[in-house]
Amino acid sequence: MRPNSRLLSLVILSVACAASTAHALEVVTQSHHLGRFRLEPAEPLVLRFDGSLDPTSVGADAVRVLRTDRSGVIEVAGATSLESSTRGNDTLRFTPADGRFEFGRKHRIVLASSLRGPGGVAADGTLPRGDTFVPNKPSNLSEDLLEVSTALLGYDVSSPEKTDPNDPLQIPGIATTEAWKASIGRPDILIAVLDDGLESYGSRSLRHALFLNRGELPKPAGAGDYDANRDGRFNADDYAADPRVGDHDRDSPRTPRT
Repeated sequence: MRPNSRLLSLVILSVACAASTAHALEVVTQSHHLGRFRLEPAEPLVLRFDGSLDPTSVGADAVRVLRTDRSGVIEVAGATSLESSTRGNDTLRFTPADGRFEFGRKHRIVLASSLRGPGGVAADGTLPRGDTFVPNKPSNLSEDLLEVSTALLGYDVSSPEKTDPNDPLQIPGIATTEAWKASIGRPDILIAVLDDGLESYGSRSLRHALFLNRGELPKPAGAGDYDANRDGRFNADDYAADPRVGDHDRDSPRTPRT
């Protein structure tokens, strides 16, 4: 073999080896995963790859999100957009059609097998933090309120494992947001919380979840039974037109709280 032929063969072999060892595109960061301490339902799902994606391979089903609830597995309606962060076309963003994922429900991320990078390099469907996430921060719970309420208990809200159980001045807290990753409760199970009352029934989810004891309460004014609004359940909404019930100033000694 002549020298120039040998050189040409080596070049061809090198190119072939480089092509065979080209690694698949990988997801390097993801915004939603089960390890998130708090995840708001209104946050869109963002996945960033270690390279650029071929825009022609990004279809409407590039990212699918499946939600599990009592009725089974449901596909979340939404839209996927191709964006750029550290390099061009390296990020996929999934936004639910109604602007939020359902609170307290398990969601699973599914990437399309058709995703490709430049030159047809396949995208690895593996997610570095797992494919499951649970939105576990109520949308109406402000960050300031969450920080203050847990700080008063001596609970490190941003890093719960730092809470010292041997310190008598620290109370570990109930880690509600962590519990909501597993379950948001069942309507057939009642629990009792011994506390000094509620500031407000303004939260719809709280209003509908609280059990009211008919044995301790009068019927709503002008109603023949406790289900005053005829929605099939008895809760604070049934007292909406009752003049005896309302929002009272907690700092006023003249009006008791409800």
